[in-house]
Amino acid sequence: MHRRVSFAWLVWLCGIAVPTPWLCSDAAELPAGSELAELSELTELSAYSSSAESAHALAETGWQLGPFRVTPYGSFWGDLVYASRRTFPGAYSLWVHSPDVEGEPSMTLDIRRTRLGLDVAGPRLAPWNNAASGGKVEIDFHGDFIAENRASVLLRHAYWEARTDGFRLLAGQTWDVISPLQPGILDYGAAYFAGNPGFRRAQIRGELYHELAPAARLAWQGSLNQDIVADFPNEPGVDRESAAWPVLQGRLAVESAGQPSRAWQAGISAHIGQTGFDFLAPSPPPLELPPADDVRFLTWSLNVDLRLPLTERSGVQGELFMGSNLSAYLAGIGQGVCPCNRQAIRSRGGWCELWYEPADRVRLHLGAGLDDPIDRDFLFGRTYNHVLYLNGLLNVTEQLTMGLELTFRKTLFQDVRQGLIPDDDLGPRQPGNAVTIDWMFRYSF
Repeated sequence: MHRRVSFAWLVWLCGIAVPTPWLCSDAAELPAGSELAELSELTELSAYSSSAESAHALAETGWQLGPFRVTPYGSFWGDLVYASRRTFPGAYSLWVHSPDVEGEPSMTLDIRRTRLGLDVAGPRLAPWNNAASGGKVEIDFHGDFIAENRASVLLRHAYWEARTDGFRLLAGQTWDVISPLQPGILDYGAAYFAGNPGFRRAQIRGELYHELAPAARLAWQGSLNQDIVADFPNEPGVDRESAAWPVLQGRLAVESAGQPSRAWQAGISAHIGQTGFDFLAPSPPPLELPPADDVRFLTWSLNVDLRLPLTERSGVQGELFMGSNLSAYLAGIGQGVCPCNRQAIRSRGGWCELWYEPADRVRLHLGAGLDDPIDRDFLFGRTYNHVLYLNGLLNVTEQLTMGLELTFRKTLFQDVRQGLIPDDDLGPRQPGNAVTIDWMFRYSF
């Protein structure tokens, strides 16, 4: 039996790293002016300061177009990655291939995470308590491609918003409400399918804030979201269908309202929705279930998250999740519904991280994450995925940042159809293990 770290281990790790009875949560970005804010997917995320002043900080720069101030921004961002065994998809890592499929090492030099964006600060909205208005459009180049040097555009963010200190309304594509934190891993994959659920999708979102004390407030967040069906994109005989109602997401959090460098947040979040399929052909052997029309599967999750500074230069953060049919939320190791038994796949997992700034221009991260689907819910596929990472970041100048990261990854597989179908049709079963070394640079403007 291959050694695997249990879900209970991750809960224990979070308990050691965070000696507090609070649930795990964070919903805030690092301050926009921080040189370390957005060095990876970790800090560009999730919940937002509702400050009208921060919404109009762009008024100092950019182009004035009538009542709008448009500020371009971006970064040239590249990685040089060595992997002792090939990972999927290659330029970054979501899981490790089994040696039954790919057993050799790889080297990748990639620049597709380069980003371009526009921040827009608009006029205030007098009927809505003089709310600040604005929006964002941001792209990178990790869209579909024929070859790595012929990449296409990937839309990351495109939204309009209005906000005051007490509320926020948003329409467009941006981060999910659920599981708002992101780990400080440098890999573009951001520990997705390894304990970090949630992504970006089109939504209509509302947030309310209520002051609890001079330095704390209660945040209510909710959204109606486009139903994304991620399973069976190329499966012959399967048509994917979105449900007739939007995915519902919600979050309740307690957060600090003081100095950003000392910000803490704790919350609980959940989502519920449906995904649908028309199965036009029998399911794969050995069950060979008959064709079925308009089959619906529930997708749901329950999540907790925490961000807690320990000192002026250190802190911990982490998330835990459980749910079912989570492929569209980058959990379940990319498996939402089993094609053989047509059953939704349950999973649980999370991640935990310690960060430390030993000097003004240096930041270190040490963390771990795991995603552990329920094995009995599916006949073949990935049963377990974890990552351990250690990295360091150096701000060479205000614009140029470099980082070096070491990760240890393990992915386990199963196929219980042995003896029921020809051996040549069985999926991989040997575990995938990989050590990756990632050197990254980012030049921001």
